[in-house]
Amino acid sequence: MKELIIGGSGFLGSKLANSDCMKEASYTFFNNKTPFMSKDEDRCSRMDLRNKNEVLRTLKAIKPSLIIHCGGITDTDFCEKEKQYSWDVNVEGVENLMRYYDGKIIYFSTDYVFDGNNPSYDEESKPNPVNYYGITKLQAEKMVLKREENLVIRVSGLFGINTHNDKFLNKIRKEKIEACTNLVSSPTYIDDIVKNIPELVQLSGIVHLSCQEGFSRYDFLNTCVKYLSLSTIVVPKKYDQKQSIAKRPYNTTMVSLRNVKYTPVKIAFKEMGESL
Repeated sequence: MKELIIGGSGFLGSKLANSDCMKEASYTFFNNKTPFMSKDEDRCSRMDLRNKNEVLRTLKAIKPSLIIHCGGITDTDFCEKEKQYSWDVNVEGVENLMRYYDGKIIYFSTDYVFDGNNPSYDEESKPNPVNYYGITKLQAEKMVLKREENLVIRVSGLFGINTHNDKFLNKIRKEKIEACTNLVSSPTYIDDIVKNIPELVQLSGIVHLSCQEGFSRYDFLNTCVKYLSLSTIVVPKKYDQKQSIAKRPYNTTMVSLRNVKYTPVKIAFKEMGESL
C-alpha cells in the first residue's frame, strides 16, 4: 500500500510519518517545513490544498492507494476571524482531493462538530457545531463520507510526545499556564492513533478515538504536570463565551460504539513520563 499523509509537518501528521507503520509513506506540508524533513526529501513535498494544480501534480507523482488527511486549519479563533481562508483550506481543499483521487481517504476531524449540550457523544450523535472551525470540519466530513469506503476519525485535544513536532510538551513546559475549569472533553493520546492505524485502515464510516472519559482542561493539564514531574503551575480559570472570539462547546466528551482500543489517560501519562 502506498500511503500519502496530508499535513506531515503537524503534530499528528509528523507522528504518523515517522512511525514504524508508515516508514514508506509520502507526506505533504504547506508552510511549516520542520528540520526532520531536510533528511526526508524523497518522501515529502510541498502542497497547497487550495491549489488544484498542485493537488493534481502531487497525486500524479505519488499515485497513493490511501490518503490520510491530517492537514488543514485547526486554530479555532483563526477560523472565526478568517472564514474564507479557512473554508478554502478545510473544505475546498478536501473537495480538490476528492476531485482528483478516487481511492480511500482517512480524514481526521474533531469533537468541535458537536455543540456540547448533550454529552457524551457517540458516532451516531447528531453534529451541531457552534463555531466556524466546527462548521468547516463537518462540511468536509460530509464530502468524505459520500464514498462508502472512506473513514472519518474524530479526535479531541491531542496529547503525547512527538520529537519531530513537540507541540503538546512545548505548551505545558512553562512557568505558568492557565486552563479552564468549565470546558470538558475527552482528550486523544496521539500514540493510540499510531497503534490503531493498521486496524483503522480496514474501517469505514465514523470512528471516535479518544480516552472516552471527560476531563476539564484544568484537571487534565494539572494531572499531566504532576505525572510528568514538571514544575509548571496550572492556574484555574473560567471560560466566558462572551469574551471569546470563537465560541467553545462546554462539554464534548466522546465515547465510541466501535471496538477501537484506547489508553486510559493516567496510563498514557505514565508512558509519557517513562519516555522523557
